[in-house]
Amino acid sequence: MSHVSKLNKIDLVVISLCFILAAVFFVTHRDFTAQNHKTLVFSSTETVVKAVPQARSTVLEIAAPLPAPQIVALPIIPPKIVFSILPEYPASALESGIQGVTTLQVYVEPSGRVADVNVSQSSGSTLLDQVAKTSVKTWIFQAASQGGAAIASCLQIPVRFSLKD
Repeated sequence: MSHVSKLNKIDLVVISLCFILAAVFFVTHRDFTAQNHKTLVFSSTETVVKAVPQARSTVLEIAAPLPAPQIVALPIIPPKIVFSILPEYPASALESGIQGVTTLQVYVEPSGRVADVNVSQSSGSTLLDQVAKTSVKTWIFQAASQGGAAIASCLQIPVRFSLKD
């Protein structure tokens, strides 16, 4: 143990002497270096150090989810017949005693004009169906509307051919 402590004391003395010699060398050569060499001096903008506030614990409130928006459909007002010419009862159908109901599917444009007419249920007579279809194509409607705006629509129109009054 005495050997280790003696070695440590010697090491401390050597290290101390090295520091002293380095300090003496620096002090004696400092003036010489400054006198013989030009030194560049840089200036910089002021650095501002601001205190950063400590982070605080924050409680976030989470709002309840909003209810889904309710879509309210505006009511649709169906088309109305403004002008119509009733079909003529075909003479051959009168003589043969043919009668029946032709149901037509009528497509009405926003202008009120008939865009297309199709037979959705036949009367049983091609002649009665054709006369009904030709007549309804000339009709004029007040177009269907939704929220005050005219819209295209489709409606079913039954055309009855009857021999009885």
